[in-house]
Amino acid sequence: NIKTERKYDMAMSFRFIWHLNREQRLRAYQSIFSTLKSGGIFLFDVLFKRLYIGRCFKKENDGIEMDEHRNIKELQFELKQAGLEIIEYLPYINHTNCQHIASRLFRKKNELAISIINFFEKIKPVFPHEGLVLCRKK
Repeated sequence: NIKTERKYDMAMSFRFIWHLNREQRLRAYQSIFSTLKSGGIFLFDVLFKRLYIGRCFKKENDGIEMDEHRNIKELQFELKQAGLEIIEYLPYINHTNCQHIASRLFRKKNELAISIINFFEKIKPVFPHEGLVLCRKK
């Protein structure tokens, strides 16, 4: 819970929201909503595919699991419940797992890892893994 008497034009979150489960996210959105002025902007990143941080090839319960939204409609529904509406969604990572694996396998050959990642990022996915969400308080 964010407790402040001031109201803000904008709030931002990066690499935080996706560590929360659905119930925690809704409480976070509602808390952020309460700190924004009418028409205030909230910018955050979203994860649309399950991602594990830990070993390159994950075993069950190894590493940190991050919760994800299933699709943009689910995200819109969650935000609407908190009084926020999406203005724009800007995808920025299409193939997270390729980036993760290439960076681990070619750790000492950074140029090769970057080339592999750039190759896969040019392939259009069904839906990107990560992106930025710009929303507004209704």
